[in-house]
Amino acid sequence: MPLRRLIVISSSVLGVAALIPAGALAAANCTDRPLRGRVTTTTVTLIGGPLESTSDSSGELSPLGAVTIHGHSTSTVTGPNTVTDAGTGTLVAANGGKLFLTSTGSATFTGAGVGSTDQGTDVATITGGTGRLAGVSGTLTFTAGSVVIAVTGSSITNSGSSTIEGHISYKGFGTGFHKGFNVGFDRGYDRGFQLGFQAGFRAASLSRSMLSPPISASQCHRKGYHAGFNKGFNPGFNKGFDTGFNRGFRARLKT
Repeated sequence: MPLRRLIVISSSVLGVAALIPAGALAAANCTDRPLRGRVTTTTVTLIGGPLESTSDSSGELSPLGAVTIHGHSTSTVTGPNTVTDAGTGTLVAANGGKLFLTSTGSATFTGAGVGSTDQGTDVATITGGTGRLAGVSGTLTFTAGSVVIAVTGSSITNSGSSTIEGHISYKGFGTGFHKGFNVGFDRGYDRGFQLGFQAGFRAASLSRSMLSPPISASQCHRKGYHAGFNKGFNPGFNKGFDTGFNRGFRARLKT
């Protein structure tokens, strides 16, 4: 990297750091948003072997909007009326982004036939995401209740609902700023040099006798170069800088 460019970058970064408190910068690099909502769920559990369940849920989860969740879990009987479970799931948000979950929990149930109920709590950890939810982390706590609506020789079907509370952390300012700043800076810098050299060579090729007052070829070249460089670099730099800030502060979770 040319020394001149390194000095410009260092000065810009120091200027930004001076304007924004260190605590604010640290918080901005990882933004927490609360999650709250409710879903209804249908769960089918296989019996006669390992207690494996599949579940499908739908509902609202602020600020993600309408969501669906598909999950798979395995339960272990720990007492006459208690089980523990562990599983995985995929949550699809209104904007099409996905969250991948792993969960553990426990439940207490009454009875074993149609009409029997259970109450339980599961804590899900976000392990990754896609789309506008890529790179996020966080946890969700499901407080659930359900009732058995059907029993066959091989499965039990439950219908119920869960309240969800938790938080999600995502990269906002840091990711957007650095990406926008670096891309815009590079484009502006490169564009500035391109225009600068072109203008400089064009100016140097002019007949000095046409200029008033006459100037040397080197002076002509420098004047053309600086004019072209400033014309190309400044707009590109400013655009990149603005883009970086706008991308950083704009919520990636906006639905």
